[in-house]
Amino acid sequence: MGMNLYHFTNLRHLQHIEKEGLSRGDIPITETKAANGVWLTTNDEWNRDVLAWAGKPGLLVLDKTFIRLTVNISDDDPALISWKEYAKINKVPKRWYRRLDEVGGYQSDNWFLYLGKISSEKIIKKEYRENLPAEAIEKELKLFYEKYEVITKGTMTYIREK
Repeated sequence: MGMNLYHFTNLRHLQHIEKEGLSRGDIPITETKAANGVWLTTNDEWNRDVLAWAGKPGLLVLDKTFIRLTVNISDDDPALISWKEYAKINKVPKRWYRRLDEVGGYQSDNWFLYLGKISSEKIIKKEYRENLPAEAIEKELKLFYEKYEVITKGTMTYIREK
């Protein structure tokens, strides 16, 4: 059966996710060291306090809380690990762990990491925070790409005005 977990994302990433699945995300091990993994949570709330890690809302295209994906992952999938267990295994400094928990609205007990690729078939539901018609979403994406250039270098993505 598995468990339902949630992944929050933005419009800019959605097309890639729907085609390729979920496979990227920064896991901050320290202030200067990161690893790759997909962040998931058991908490399905849209509450901005719970989603504090996403920062202040700005451009809709970049708002990491705009889309909530529900994924179903087998309980015994070896690629699924709780953040708490991952942090312990990878020796995440306690003060850094506490800082991330604070920034994340003290929700770290709900966090999981998927250390691999979650195929798009495992995405069982896609929801938008705001009930916008498809045309409005397409328009928002078009305006974004007309105004901004997206540059990817390794695992980092930069956005600058054209």
